[in-house]
Amino acid sequence: MNRLKELRTTNNFKQADIAQYLKIPTPTYCRYENGKYEMDYETLLSLSKFFKVSINTILGEKSEDLILIRKDELEELIKAKNTISEIEKRYKVKNHVEIKDNHGKIEFN
Repeated sequence: MNRLKELRTTNNFKQADIAQYLKIPTPTYCRYENGKYEMDYETLLSLSKFFKVSINTILGEKSEDLILIRKDELEELIKAKNTISEIEKRYKVKNHVEIKDNHGKIEFN
């Protein structure tokens, strides 16, 4: 379950206020808040900017070690990881940093 209602009430907003910010009908926002509609990425991003919290916070995830990253940044990280892997193979060394793409979430080990 998402945390939209908690974020909205904590910040003293009405559902209509958030709907107006998102430029959507109030009933649509209500359905997002109640979990009847799923939010697309753009809506999540707009809400994270509005409330000044991460998308993970909106979605109710507790882990604060997850980061929000753009697709182009992810692609650059993957290229860097591949480059590091090639160097490791060539020089037979092992870097102690691993980058994993876990369904759009990046983890550093």
